[in-house]
Amino acid sequence: MAPAKGRVVIASRRGLLVLLVVAVLLGGWLVWALTRAQPEPVDRAIAPGVDVDRVSDLVWERAPLPPLRVTPASEGRWRWELAEDRAVADGSVVRDVLAALRAARWHRRADVSAAGAMTTWLTVTAGPTTRMIGIGQPLEGTEQQWLVVGESALLVDRWVVRALDPGALSLRVRRPVEEMAAAKRIAIEHGAVHLRMEAPPARLVAPFTLLLRQDVVAGLTRALESIELVRISRPAREQDVVLSIQAGGQLKFAPACPADASLAWVASDVGNGCITRGAYDEVVRAVSALEQPASGLAEPRLVPFDVRRVELVDGARLDLTRRAEIDGKTADTEAVTQLLAALGAPANVVEDTGGSVRARLRVTGDAGGVVTIELLGDGRVHREGEPVALELAPAAYAAVTRRGTDLADRAVWAEEASTITELVIDRVTYRRGAVLGEWTRVPAGKVDGARVEALVAALAEVRRSPDVASARVQHEVAIVVTPPAGAPVRHELAVGAPRQGGCPAYAGNVTVQLPTPICAGIAALAR
Repeated sequence: MAPAKGRVVIASRRGLLVLLVVAVLLGGWLVWALTRAQPEPVDRAIAPGVDVDRVSDLVWERAPLPPLRVTPASEGRWRWELAEDRAVADGSVVRDVLAALRAARWHRRADVSAAGAMTTWLTVTAGPTTRMIGIGQPLEGTEQQWLVVGESALLVDRWVVRALDPGALSLRVRRPVEEMAAAKRIAIEHGAVHLRMEAPPARLVAPFTLLLRQDVVAGLTRALESIELVRISRPAREQDVVLSIQAGGQLKFAPACPADASLAWVASDVGNGCITRGAYDEVVRAVSALEQPASGLAEPRLVPFDVRRVELVDGARLDLTRRAEIDGKTADTEAVTQLLAALGAPANVVEDTGGSVRARLRVTGDAGGVVTIELLGDGRVHREGEPVALELAPAAYAAVTRRGTDLADRAVWAEEASTITELVIDRVTYRRGAVLGEWTRVPAGKVDGARVEALVAALAEVRRSPDVASARVQHEVAIVVTPPAGAPVRHELAVGAPRQGGCPAYAGNVTVQLPTPICAGIAALAR
């Protein structure tokens, strides 16, 4: 019996081995089957394999029109070509095309027949790769449309189609003039009229020299910057051009566009085409406004720009770059304000009747423009080289004739009123209390705190007045300033008797003219 038992054990081991081999084979087969059954990821890009950063050619074919081609140009720009027509492509629209090629994905794939008739074929060349994309029909009732790429129709969102097929006019730069204000020189040929302008500031230099009214310049700027191409057209005939403007680029205008006589035509450095008749009429009106006599064109303000420096009639130099300084020293704020107001106030434009130049004022603006003002006397001035004169108001004429000494800082002292802790008038002393507006008096007596506070505020800043006549001293006034840090400071005034316009005062050897209300306050608080 023992041998039989051994054979059973051996048979059992062989059975287990067979089962193990079968299990391994089944496991391997199952792994292989599962691997084969899992689909590979689907590439849903509409232009697979196209390196958008290397795009060198975009061609749209829209039968029966000739192909439209867009290619890279210098300095990151793009060139637009349609048959014999050449223009600058709109870079933002081209970038939208490239973004759609890079990022757009399709939702559903179908047979080419699902796309229907093609409206446009776009051919994209990027390095060695060329891809054709057909623009098919919309899917009714949805915001989706069919494309044809290779052997398949691809259903995409409608925005993708709008980006890929923007239209010939949309692909062009349609505004020939973007920044008219940046033009430094402008030339206008309008029939027999030939004008030359320079900026800044905007002025005529031919047929005569004249600083131009800002509204006239703004009208021309606005009219040119509003021009927008509304239709592609073949060029107008040279003999039909009635207006030519050179403003950073060349513009030529004809009153009728060859493609549509109801529109006008313009040629520019970025291309030519039709514009609305209204836009054309605005340009003609703006140009015609420059063709009137000098008296109607002259800027009535002496200086129509922000002033940075002024060379005064005596050669003194006022610098406003950081703060008002006259020959490197602090200037008087009030006098500078009066001068700037005179330079910027409208004057009366009159015919220049001649007369000798008595003095000159040279003004430099923040943009570098320079105006030389010649003083003729009797309130009359003119800007150097201009055929008209300007009549100033008496105060304005007085302001522009001031010398450097008249603009020097006239402050005798300037303190913060809240730091004044004592006011002394003759033998009466007022001391500030713990609460703002509270004052005590020595010798004791009734105190009008509001009146004391008003007088202290008025005496916190005292300015010299060189034209003050001498007078007998009537009151001795002093203020004591106690700053947050440092020793107290005492300022003293010897105040004369009131007269018309105020009362004279002396701060040491400096004369001061105090206004009448201050004189009255001193007299009232001295008692």
